[in-house]
Amino acid sequence: MTLRARELNISKGYQFTVWLGLLALAFLVGTYAILINNIILNLAERESHLRDITKIESILAQSEAKYIALTNQITPELAYELGYRDATLDSAYVAVGSTPPVVAQAPDNDS
Repeated sequence: MTLRARELNISKGYQFTVWLGLLALAFLVGTYAILINNIILNLAERESHLRDITKIESILAQSEAKYIALTNQITPELAYELGYRDATLDSAYVAVGSTPPVVAQAPDNDS
């Protein structure tokens, strides 16, 4: 052991432990700094996205108002002018399904 190690009463095993502890502390402080930096960047990005959402919502509200105004202008007279015709009672409609109809039976209550 060196003279300095005798003065401080630190053996080589303790020196290794102290250096390992300091290295671990430096690693934890560095990790903490990186994580805090990521949090700050994510918060800034979130604020940017919230501003974009607000813009989109205002555009959507304007579009909805235009749609409601246009639907209020539609009247039966306008529909007839644009070519709407009433469906007659003798019209035939056929519904075609992609799967066959399912026939269900009532459960047997005798058991």
